[in-house]
Amino acid sequence: MHKVVLCLTLAAASIGSAATIYTYDAAGSVGTNTASAEAVFSIVPGQLTLTLSDTTSNPTDVGQNVSDFAFTLAALGINVNGGTLSSSSGQLRTVASNGTFTDGAFVPSGWAFTTASSGNGSQYYLNDLGDGAAGPAHTIIGKPDSGNVYSNANASITNTTGPHNPFLIGPVSFTFDIPGLTTNTTVSLAQFSFGTTSGVTLNGSCTDCSITTPPQAITAPEPFSFGLTGLGLIGIYYAGNAIRRRSPRQS
Repeated sequence: MHKVVLCLTLAAASIGSAATIYTYDAAGSVGTNTASAEAVFSIVPGQLTLTLSDTTSNPTDVGQNVSDFAFTLAALGINVNGGTLSSSSGQLRTVASNGTFTDGAFVPSGWAFTTASSGNGSQYYLNDLGDGAAGPAHTIIGKPDSGNVYSNANASITNTTGPHNPFLIGPVSFTFDIPGLTTNTTVSLAQFSFGTTSGVTLNGSCTDCSITTPPQAITAPEPFSFGLTGLGLIGIYYAGNAIRRRSPRQS
């Protein structure tokens, strides 16, 4: 009987919770070059995880690197104002004069964080260039060419004694604790900034929005079906014992 109870207990267990995922992508001209980037949001109650990646391949200039990011959260009837940046992490990358590079440790991003209320929700702003931030170092750089070298890079990227090295290689992650955040909260705006001059921005387009991932667990059956399942297992258990008691011994 203990085995039956254990089976029913395990069948009823449900572990984990769903997250709402938003993916924003941006691509376009930044000065005389082009740039592209991606932001992925994962929302669970009270917490938001953001990853930023520069998707520009083999950049020419530091002006193609992601340096700031702004987004807006909105939830009907729910106050999601405020919040704190609880952690961030990215890997260091130093690009040499010949376009080769050396990767270092994973470190805090060094980006500053501010938030403000607006008529359309709450605005959140990550900034590598503001007061107290690591910039102009720690901008997010894209991948090298197919030969694993930054063959297009000019001195703004390859000058190891200049102000821009080391960079961060994405995805760079940021975790926010935000009271009032729920899986019904929406990301209604995402804007990427590039380079070390303010005002060079591209608006992101939501390419994968409001998708809820299933919990990684066995879901408990409904009460009625659970009762039938339990009774069925118990019945099998006792029926088996009755058959064994009635069966004659083999000589």
